Amino acid sequence: MSAFDELVTDPGVHLADVEQFVPTMSLTDLFRGRYHVVVTSGTTGKRGYFLFNREEWRMLAMAGVARALSWSGANPRSGGRGAITTSTIPWHMTARAGAELRRLGMDTGRLSLDAGNSLEEIVSKLNAYQPSVMMIYPSLMQLLAAEQKAGRLKIAPMHIQCTSEVLTSEARAEIESAFQVAPADVYAASECGCLAASCIQNEGLHLSEDVLIVEVVDEEGRAVPPGITGVRTLVTVLPGRTMPLIRYELSDRLTLLSELCPCGKPYARIAAVGGRQGDILRFPAKTGGEVEIAPAQISAALRGLAIRGWQVSLSPNELAIHCVCTPEDFLPERIVSRFGQFMDERGAVLPPVRVERIDQLERGVTGKSAFVRRVSR
Repeated sequence: MSAFDELVTDPGVHLADVEQFVPTMSLTDLFRGRYHVVVTSGTTGKRGYFLFNREEWRMLAMAGVARALSWSGANPRSGGRGAITTSTIPWHMTARAGAELRRLGMDTGRLSLDAGNSLEEIVSKLNAYQPSVMMIYPSLMQLLAAEQKAGRLKIAPMHIQCTSEVLTSEARAEIESAFQVAPADVYAASECGCLAASCIQNEGLHLSEDVLIVEVVDEEGRAVPPGITGVRTLVTVLPGRTMPLIRYELSDRLTLLSELCPCGKPYARIAAVGGRQGDILRFPAKTGGEVEIAPAQISAALRGLAIRGWQVSLSPNELAIHCVCTPEDFLPERIVSRFGQFMDERGAVLPPVRVERIDQLERGVTGKSAFVRRVSR
């Protein structure tokens, strides 16, 4: 962002003008009548502003959604009754994509769900609408799975596509158990649209290698071999002309798969997204140095407990684990013991651990939930 004015290829576009435009723009407003503006949530500490002309927007945002649905077996042109989680914030990519569908007259048979609404309201809307295809945040879909099992939600979707958040193995299992449908997965980013999506085999996600160059690298920016989880991801956006992004750094930790997919697609695959660098917890090691713990490892440590979701809050004085579960299933001593044993086996020195039961995960401004929250005090 510090080089925004140099990076943008339209000499009449300046970051100060974009920043002034964003707070007052509507879902359909284009900057200078020409550019879609998408803003990141600022998880790295500074918000990013990204511009797309109409052609770039159609290719990276709109076609990316259609591709993800098509690859996983849902025909985006077949009609049906679709339900999709979108933000209501005008600068968020999902909100702008939904508005574009409405502008093109392609939103018939589609229900937009605001992730910020109460669970009761969302359940009521879905029961009345009875969707056949759903494209929803996995953390929200996991809550809906519990509502389905409790009998309060009564729907029978034929296709479920999870997007915008990491689809954990626990969420996948609960969704499939509740709806008898294996959820497909989409990996996307505001800066470049759909990076990867699962196919009908649903084993890993195919990279969008015809529009993106995706590199999985280590701390030094060197490519890591298949099977090794990278520290960060570098993306080159081939259609990007308004804001050329070349080896643009994402903090996502990916693992490439080496085997060809039985579906026959020529695109390389990644395993499930392992979270972001900002989600990595670092603790002092008993033998010196640090121990890094990824979200997937925390999920593994809590596996077998009746926990539908979790978040961690880390402050200088303690680590708090917030667990989504029923009062009957809330066993704080067992959770602390399980987590402590897991960390001890990895040689980590833990701060005091506190466990709290919550009814649902805390969500950010766009409706998404994060694995790790850092508290300054």
